[in-house]
Amino acid sequence: MQSKSMIAQLALPLGMALMVTLAGCSQETLTVSEVWERAPELDDQQIRVRGWAHVYTDPYVGLIGCPPAGTIENDVVVGRMFLLPEGDSAGMSSGIVVSEASLLCEGDHCGLSCAPFDPGDMAYCSAIRDYETPRQFEMVGTLRVSQEEGEMKLVLEAIKLAESRRLMGETWEPIPTTTVEYWCP
Repeated sequence: MQSKSMIAQLALPLGMALMVTLAGCSQETLTVSEVWERAPELDDQQIRVRGWAHVYTDPYVGLIGCPPAGTIENDVVVGRMFLLPEGDSAGMSSGIVVSEASLLCEGDHCGLSCAPFDPGDMAYCSAIRDYETPRQFEMVGTLRVSQEEGEMKLVLEAIKLAESRRLMGETWEPIPTTTVEYWCP
């Protein structure tokens, strides 16, 4: 009788420990396409999404490069990182925007600075653009779903860099925090 009591006393803490362990397991990794398919149910949820990073600028400056100082009115350029589905290098409408609060890229027609991490291959200026080798990221953040002009828009906010990672070569590694600068010739 005493052994049953002892087993019961051990079972409760072991069961709780198992629940805590399972709760801490990494969440399911979704592709960008899967997030789009399940967007309404994932709204305001923390997700882990894998996609290929591309930074697009507004205005696009890739064709003119760095003009002489003072020749362009309002020489402010903002970059936005999109996580795109595999094989999609130009479809912003099929991507997930990484919020500016999580990655800020700004500058002018001659250079762009991004922080707190390097978004990888940039569609910033023709001298550094490389669509052949986009960098793959797996990011953890909160998905926000909204409607703009009748179109659904997905934004990944509050990125948890410590839980996110990038693929370098064939190895997944943590995303280091840094400020990186890109310059157009």
